[in-house]
Amino acid sequence: MLQCESGESRFFGIYPLTFRYSHSTRMLMARLAARDVNTILQFLEDGIRLIPKTNRAQKMAARSKIRRQFSWLSQLSAPSAGMVLNELEQRLPDLFPLYPMGVRERLKELLKAKLRE
Repeated sequence: MLQCESGESRFFGIYPLTFRYSHSTRMLMARLAARDVNTILQFLEDGIRLIPKTNRAQKMAARSKIRRQFSWLSQLSAPSAGMVLNELEQRLPDLFPLYPMGVRERLKELLKAKLRE
């Protein structure tokens, strides 16, 4: 149990966003929900079908790399669309250049929509 600023005991994350931790105040940051992270990763996996000249083993390896991004993506605090997109490009450098034109822009629109909710 944590104590909120008014002194009431509340469960984590249900009521006010400011809590006391040993005489200091910290703000809780927004994070992506698990269903939003799954939607983003599913979009990337669906894009693999659009990549020309890839065999089954290459597609399976790419899907595996995409699925490994779940943990860090769900743990980001106060993410922005640009930050997430840049980090995904850094973590998947061999995959993003293979996507056809327009996938990056649609991913950015999806990220903006998910972070706005």
